[in-house]
Amino acid sequence: MNANRQNYVSISEEPFQFKATIGGYYFRTEPEAQEYVDSWNAFFETMKTIENVPTSLGRDEYERVCAELGIEPASDEDCNSYAVTYGQFEPPEYTGEYARIMALKRRRQAAILADIAAEETGVIAHETPAPRRDETRCHYCGGKANDKGFFGEPICWNCGG
Repeated sequence: MNANRQNYVSISEEPFQFKATIGGYYFRTEPEAQEYVDSWNAFFETMKTIENVPTSLGRDEYERVCAELGIEPASDEDCNSYAVTYGQFEPPEYTGEYARIMALKRRRQAAILADIAAEETGVIAHETPAPRRDETRCHYCGGKANDKGFFGEPICWNCGG
């Protein structure tokens, strides 16, 4: 039996028969519902690989993390783009791998913005330490999160992700 079958509930006497518990979407067929749920489960598994990465990454640290994950590091200009700032990278539109790349860019962007602020104010920017293992962190921005989301996944206090 597929362990993911608990992630949707069957609805009877409705034009749509299956409802995914994540997002509350309705599907006409069980395979459609399962594909949607599987895309979210894969997303969560991929994002877990960066949950202990600091929320602000200097250039060297960013390149090291990218190398460990087999990701091509982006330029600082690309890391400080509109898409990185305002994008929401979630299934089914985006894969977990793409969301992970964008989350790392956001963490690099945090250091870039801190450096810009330091130049303007004269205050020295510091790297944010890796989160303690007992802290729940957002998969997108690395900020503090609670555990009241779908499947017990964290909801971020900063970005809402």
